[in-house]
Amino acid sequence: MEPLNRAALGLVDEAIDVSDELGVGVVELDCGATVIDFGIDVPGGTEAGVLFAELQTGGLASIAVGLDQLGAGTVPTVELRTDQPAIALLASQHAGWTIEDEDFSGLASGPARALAADDHMFDVLEYHEAFEFAVLCIETDTMPTDGVAREVADRVGINEEAVFLAAAPTGSVAGTVAAASRAAELAMTRLVSVGYDPAAVRSVHGSAPVPPATTDEARGVARSGDALFFGANAYLVVEAEPPDEEPLASTAADRIGQPTYDAAPAFEELPGDVFAPAVMTVDVVDGPTIIDGAVDEALLQTSFDR
Repeated sequence: MEPLNRAALGLVDEAIDVSDELGVGVVELDCGATVIDFGIDVPGGTEAGVLFAELQTGGLASIAVGLDQLGAGTVPTVELRTDQPAIALLASQHAGWTIEDEDFSGLASGPARALAADDHMFDVLEYHEAFEFAVLCIETDTMPTDGVAREVADRVGINEEAVFLAAAPTGSVAGTVAAASRAAELAMTRLVSVGYDPAAVRSVHGSAPVPPATTDEARGVARSGDALFFGANAYLVVEAEPPDEEPLASTAADRIGQPTYDAAPAFEELPGDVFAPAVMTVDVVDGPTIIDGAVDEALLQTSFDR
């Protein structure tokens, strides 16, 4: 398998080549790093969101946008599928880094994490990459700075000129599409949290509704979480049964019972078992099919109307 960052570099070239068609912007920082803006100072769009999600997964996932019914209307949906779930979703798409500068804050995912392999997920994966370029995706409503690029370069051990930063607000059109692509990743993260070996997962499909776009980033983060907690489905093919002591699907509907924007704790302080798709279907090879959870359309609609 080629390095995640090599595959992602090809996607970066694609984004730059068709930036006008995608509605994205390309900015070279003073330090030489490149920022691809998917929705901060540019409109972005659905196709830009698909490419952003492909960057997050290092090109190891197939991503498609469709439509589904929600109440009396329709809502876009994103389906992601991969046969390399541990690497695509946990070593790459998992938002394992917080990037902060004096005037900047963002949540980061993408192939660059595998160059450092220094967040908790890599203790489980035992995976590490070496490559001369780094591609990182950041959920933020502020343009990354030279300081951000230097922090990333130092963390992965390369020059700033070799750093490529893709950035999008979670509430933007591209950001909401990319956020909806996380159903499969959230399913894998939940399995790891209950002690399951991610190497025993052969294939994952995930699907989630795309929340309405908003310029209010806190609302965008909350809606994107609700789309997963109340409306996402994940289907996994695995080699052994997961532990049955804890729920696999999100407990958000029972434990919170309202849109997370209205919940008392901050989003990052929600209980750990909330962070999972609304429905988890686990197909054990030569074993049972385990189904946990349920979609809650009423809470989903309330969140999207919030």
